[in-house]
Formats: sequence, C-alpha cells, structure tokens
Amino acid sequence: MMKLKLLKGAFFSIVLISITLGTYYLLISVFSIEIDATSIATYIVDGDTFDISSGDRIRLADVDTPERGEAGFDEASNFLRSRIYNRRVYLDIDDIYIYDTYGSRLVCLVYVDYNSTHFLNVNKALLVRDYAHISDYDNEFSPYEWTLFVPKPGTDMKLKFLGISTLIGFGSTLVLYVILKKIWSLLSSGFSRVKRLLSF
Repeated sequence: MMKLKLLKGAFFSIVLISITLGTYYLLISVFSIEIDATSIATYIVDGDTFDISSGDRIRLADVDTPERGEAGFDEASNFLRSRIYNRRVYLDIDDIYIYDTYGSRLVCLVYVDYNSTHFLNVNKALLVRDYAHISDYDNEFSPYEWTLFVPKPGTDMKLKFLGISTLIGFGSTLVLYVILKKIWSLLSSGFSRVKRLLSF
C-alpha cells in the first residue's frame, strides 16, 4: 500500500514538473525574441548591410534600401549608422538558410538596446522611417508581424512566466488526478461486479 502511494506520488510529481517546464519554455519561446549572437557594429556598408567585430558581414533580413548612387542611399546609410555604429547588436540569424544568396552575408533580424526594458528592432525602424521597403524573402522572418520595440526577456518576465507555468502545471495535474481517479473507480466497480457474477 505504501509502495503504491509512493509510485502515485512520483508519477504525479513527474507530470507536474513536465507540464510546468514545458509551459515555461513554450512561453519564453513565443513571447521572447531569439538572439543567436551579439557583437559590435564596426562598419556600415549601406542602409541594409554592415560588418561586426567578429569579421562577419550582416544583411538585414527582408528590407531593401537604395544602392550607392541611388536617391536615399546616404539617408538610409546615415540612419543605420546612427542606430548601430560602435554599439552592441543582437542578432537573430535566419534558421532556414543562415546566409544570403551570395553565401557571404548572415541574414539577420537586428536589435539594439533601446532602454532597460526594450530592444529596438532595427529592420523595422528603417521601414517606419521610410528608408527601406519590405522585400519578403524565403526565410524564417515575417516582416508584416514585426514590432518596433520588443520587450527584453528580463527577470520580471521570466518570474511571471514561471508563475503562470506553475499554475498551469498544478491545474493540469489536478485535472489528470481527478480523471484517473474516476477511471480507477469505474474499473474497480466493474471488476467487483464481474467477481460477484463469477462467484455464482
């Protein structure tokens, strides 16, 4: 009897922990941005391309700015410079292709610190200021869903997600317990009836 209680306790503990952790990581992945790398922007090539201190060249995903010699080239390049030059950039690298069609530039959604609680989406900022237009390439990004400011996954947010996940974990485990108890009760009464019938 004691062994059965321990087994039941272990089972529901595993269920509780699994649901809680699964929900927590789901919330983090849905409501937080993906950051694959961080570096310092060291050189601005044009309005949608720049170099970082690691030596990599970055191509901003799904936005196009005027080429050298075209109207708006200087404005777009200067705007990008004012936002990222010599600053730390946070890069969400395309999970599907990683590099552009030339195989030389990392395709990224680029963020910089805006304040203590939010990042600025640099790709979106170029669009908002009308220095770029959308060029929705075949990659993981969807420029129509971008927001200009993105919350940083800080301690407050993580604690909030943990609290929500724990409540969902307890609620789900309790519901499962009630369902399994009901099933066990029905099975037990069924076995009792069968036993009585067989005893005649």
